Amino acid sequence: TLFYQNWPFGAAHGLKEWVHNESDDLVHFHVTGAELLPDTKRDSHGAYSGSAYEIEGNLFLLYTGNVRNENWERDTLQIGAWMDKDYNITKGENVLIHKPADVTDHFRDPQMFNYEGQLYAIVGAQNLEKSGFIKLYKADDNNVETWEEVGNLDFGGTGSEYMIECPNLVFVDKKPVLIYCPQWLDKSELNYGNIYPNTFKICQSLDIEKVKLVGASEIQNLDYGFEAYATQGFNTPDGRALIVSWIGLPDIDYPTDKYDYQG
Repeated sequence: TLFYQNWPFGAAHGLKEWVHNESDDLVHFHVTGAELLPDTKRDSHGAYSGSAYEIEGNLFLLYTGNVRNENWERDTLQIGAWMDKDYNITKGENVLIHKPADVTDHFRDPQMFNYEGQLYAIVGAQNLEKSGFIKLYKADDNNVETWEEVGNLDFGGTGSEYMIECPNLVFVDKKPVLIYCPQWLDKSELNYGNIYPNTFKICQSLDIEKVKLVGASEIQNLDYGFEAYATQGFNTPDGRALIVSWIGLPDIDYPTDKYDYQG
């Protein structure tokens, strides 16, 4: 299963939806017809990035609902939906994670992961000083409709970026690897060609009590081209770590824009 974001009416930062695809080989995909649409008051201005997790044969989707008022002021809500085996999507009625007091309206892209039998989620954020960081949450009693904050994840970041997008935590040979997009990261920390870098850190362990990734490496580019962004990672049942990325970045123009296509 793979969802991709889509604005079906042009190459624009519009009302994002999710489109569901399936594949037997991760090379050839077909569209199932299931869509997560921005059709409620909790995602009225876009179904932004998130993640999916299988629970008892159904998929639970945790994602960011983008909402703006009449003054174009934004609220970002972490909300949920279920998809059954027949591709029917049912949205929850409640906001699962509200924007914390120490975060601006840049608060998005929740990724769920299982660590030692407990479900967690990390969310990209910007603090009130306009620096990027990551929030860690856990599902109470592994109930994905009830989340509580664990704390701000310590991964050795300097905060020179103004926002962290699309944080992902995957495990390679039992070691946590943090994949994230630190927007406008100071280039004295990392030389990158993208408008926003697509990066990772290899760590030695995850200390939940200290809310810390222990032994984090230096920040590294995941790709040295100019197109890969918002990489999503996940662990397969056989223990492999797989990633998939956008081809195309936000806030820049592409030659295909005139054909209403980008990425």
